[in-house]
Amino acid sequence: MCRLCLRELHKFFHSRLHCALLCVLLLFPLLHLAFTLHAQTQECYALLNDKVLNAKEAKAIADDLRRSMSGTVQKSWIADRKQELEKLVEQGIQKEDIRYQTLDQAYWDGYRTMEMVDAIRLDPQTPAIVRHDLNTHQWRYGPYEGWMSRMKIFENTAKLYALFCLFLFGSMFNQEESCDMLELLKSCRKGRRKLACAKLIVSFSLALMLAAALYIILSVSTSMILDLSGGDTTLMMLRTLHIYTFSQIDLQALGLLLLSGIACTLFAVFTSVIVKKPAVSLGLGMLFFLLPMLIAMDGLQTSWTSFFPSNFLSFRAIDQLMTTPWLAVLGNLYHRLPLLSVVWSFLCIVLIPVMIAKHSSIRSWSIMRMMSTLGKSTKRKPNHTDHNIRS
Repeated sequence: MCRLCLRELHKFFHSRLHCALLCVLLLFPLLHLAFTLHAQTQECYALLNDKVLNAKEAKAIADDLRRSMSGTVQKSWIADRKQELEKLVEQGIQKEDIRYQTLDQAYWDGYRTMEMVDAIRLDPQTPAIVRHDLNTHQWRYGPYEGWMSRMKIFENTAKLYALFCLFLFGSMFNQEESCDMLELLKSCRKGRRKLACAKLIVSFSLALMLAAALYIILSVSTSMILDLSGGDTTLMMLRTLHIYTFSQIDLQALGLLLLSGIACTLFAVFTSVIVKKPAVSLGLGMLFFLLPMLIAMDGLQTSWTSFFPSNFLSFRAIDQLMTTPWLAVLGNLYHRLPLLSVVWSFLCIVLIPVMIAKHSSIRSWSIMRMMSTLGKSTKRKPNHTDHNIRS
C-alpha cells in the first residue's frame, strides 16, 4: 500500500498542470496580501478637522478617541441590541435565531462603520454616538483594519483552495486511461482495489497538507506585514456583543480551510465514482460549491446555506462556529430546520459512503467470499457422506 501511495504521489506531481495549479494556490495569499497593501497605500492620508494627517497619525488619534469613549459606545450598542431583541421576541422568533441575527448584525455594523461611512452615517438605526463620531472625524478605516484585511485574505484563499480541491482530486481519480474510475473501483483484479484505496489516502492527505501549508503562509505573512495593533479598541468593539477574539479568528480560519477541503475532496471523489466524464464531474462539483448562491430562499439563509462550502467560508457566520465544538458544528447550524439537518446528515454520513461502497463492489466482494466458502463447505459435506455410504 505504501508503494502504491508513493506511485500515486509521483503520478499526481508528474502532471505539469497539477504542479502549476499548486504553485498558483500557494502564491495566491502572498499576491492577495501585496494587492491589499497596494490598495491601502492609495489612500494613505486622513482628514481631521480640515487637517491632513498621514495614516499612522490618524490611526493613533482614532485609537485614542475610541478608547476614551469605549464605555459610551458599549452602553449605546448594548441598549440598541436589547431593543432589537425585545422586538424579535414579540414577533415569536426563537432564541437561537435571535442570537444568530444579533451577532451577524453586530459584525456588519463594525464592517460598515469602516467601509461604508456615508451610508452608515445616514442610517437612522445607527447609534447616536457612532453617528456623531462619523460626522466629526472623516476617515474610512478603524483600528481593526489589519484584522479585517487578514480575514478577507483568509476567506478568498479558502474559496480558491476549495475549488482547487474539486478540480485537482477529481482529475486525480480520472487519471486512469485504460478505464474510468467507476470501472476501477468495480474491479478487484490486479490490485485495483488497493489502487483505489491508495488514491483516497493520497487525496485526503494532500488536501490536509495543503490546508496546513496555506494556513502557515497566511498567518506568517499577515503577522509580519499587516498592522495588527489597535487591540484595545478592537476588542472593545468585538466584546461589546461577545462576537470573537483575535486568537479565535486564527483557529476558525484553520477550521474553515479544513472543512472546505475535506467536503470538496469527498464530493470530488463521489462525483468521479458516479460520473464517467471528468468535465461533468467537475461541473457537478462547481454546482455543489455555488448552489447556495444560485438558490434564493427568503428567511432561510442562516440554515439552508450553512452546510455548503461556499457558506462555510463566509465570515458572516463565523460567530456560530466560535461557540461550538467542531464535532457539533453541523447540529448547531441547523437549529432552525432539524428535519433538514437529519436529511443532510444522512446524505453525507450514510448515502455517499454507501454509494461508493456499492460502486466499488466492496459488499459484493464479501458476499462472493461468503458464497464461495459456503459453496466449498456444501460441496465437501455430500462427498463425505457419499464416501461413508459407499464404505
